[in-house]
Amino acid sequence: MAARLLLLLLHRAGVGSTGSRSGCSGGRWFRTSAQSRSPGSSRSECCTSAQRVTHSEGGRGRRGSLLWAAGVFSFLSGTVEQPKDEAERKEEEIILLLKKAKLNVYHGHFQAASRLLHQAVVLAHQTHNTQAIIYTYSLMANVAYVQGQLDNAEKLFKAAMSFMLAGGTPQDDNAVIEMSLKLAAIYAEQKNVEMAEHGFRFCTESLKAKLEKEQELSEEEESMRKETRLLLGLCLDSRARYRASQLQLSQAGQDYQDALDICCQEQGETHPQVSPAH
Repeated sequence: MAARLLLLLLHRAGVGSTGSRSGCSGGRWFRTSAQSRSPGSSRSECCTSAQRVTHSEGGRGRRGSLLWAAGVFSFLSGTVEQPKDEAERKEEEIILLLKKAKLNVYHGHFQAASRLLHQAVVLAHQTHNTQAIIYTYSLMANVAYVQGQLDNAEKLFKAAMSFMLAGGTPQDDNAVIEMSLKLAAIYAEQKNVEMAEHGFRFCTESLKAKLEKEQELSEEEESMRKETRLLLGLCLDSRARYRASQLQLSQAGQDYQDALDICCQEQGETHPQVSPAH
């Protein structure tokens, strides 16, 4: 069961799926899963309600084609210093390691998967492939999280976020919010009340402020606003679970209602995430 749950995480993180992150030098991209969990919920909750999140150098996201499934990485500035064939060879090796890691996850061999991911991130560092570093760190964090290795997952999510922010990704980028939500859930499990509440507040307030700035968007950009609203709904749902675990029932009820309203507005009342509540 745990293996299948993590496969969902890896799939939503981009292995063998479509979706993209683009816009930095060399076509930089990555994707994370917009899920989290809180005390009292099963680990399967971190695999539900996933929203694809994209960004560009200016902080606005756009969809493109995710190149991992095709086995292609865009080259970053750091790779031009070595022969092209060598860079391509290492790139292909990274992709192969990730595929093997995914196969080990499928069979529930998490330690073997972790070893393969460590090899992949070492190669990514050697080739200065920032997109591969971020992508692999996020997968490593998800593997650690599913196994209950919360301290390790926390460090890995922070490492991925540090590379994102250093590369110019805005703090209110949906991908940053996704990881922040996971960190908030980790703090909640660690009984770190102050950090958990700060994390949930950062996620919800950042997304609300972002939506205020996105009131007037073109039809093409409207899908970005929908993704942001759905991510806000996910944050509210996660915070509601946390507040319920803290017996803050009135506040939890309001968060649940707000999350449900967003889901109804964006997905429709017949959506599977909505209909059971009616």
